Amino acid sequence: MFFSGDPSTRKRIDLGGRSSKERDRKNLLEQTRLERNRRMWLRQQNSAAIKIQVRGAILFYLIFKLLNLLGCL
Repeated sequence: MFFSGDPSTRKRIDLGGRSSKERDRKNLLEQTRLERNRRMWLRQQNSAAIKIQVRGAILFYLIFKLLNLLGCL
C-alpha cells in the first residue's frame, strides 16, 4: 500500500531465509517447479480415480436395475 522507497518493479522472490546467491534462487525455483508438477500429477491421478469409481458405480446401478427388471433379484 505504502511506498517502500524501492522504485524497482522487479518482483521479489522470498528465498525462505536462504542467502541471496543466484544458485540458491535457482535451486529454490527448481524445487518449487518440481513440487508444483508433483501436485498437478496427484490432482490428475485423483481425478482419474474418481472417474473410474463413478463409472463403476453407474455400471453397478444399471446392472442391478436390469437384473431387477428381469426378475433375477
